[in-house]
Amino acid sequence: MTDEIDVYKRRYEREKNARIEAETLLDSKSTELYYSHENLKKLTTNLENMVYERTAELKIARDQAIASNNAKSIFLGNCQLATFVVSAKCISIANASWMESHQRTFLVSHHSKISQQKTMKIGFQIQRRMF
Repeated sequence: MTDEIDVYKRRYEREKNARIEAETLLDSKSTELYYSHENLKKLTTNLENMVYERTAELKIARDQAIASNNAKSIFLGNCQLATFVVSAKCISIANASWMESHQRTFLVSHHSKISQQKTMKIGFQIQRRMF
């Protein structure tokens, strides 16, 4: 019977040591899990803050891009208007110059014709008086 009692004592000691070992392992793993969870909470909060900040930066950059695009559109519109005005002025100046030169030509030729007619008229009048 002492052999049987020794067997039960050894079995009890093994189970006791196994339970202590299991509890120590469980405690270690639960502590590790707790710290991992806390670390994940901090990382999640940090990532949320980074996303919030980056979103705010992107909104500012988007607004600046929209404002820049609007300014570019206005500038190009003004350039087109200025080009049109300059072109219109150049055309007006060219037309005025062309008209002026043609008016001079017309006036000179018209003046020449009038002078010829007057000369011929005077010549006919002189000839009539002579005869």
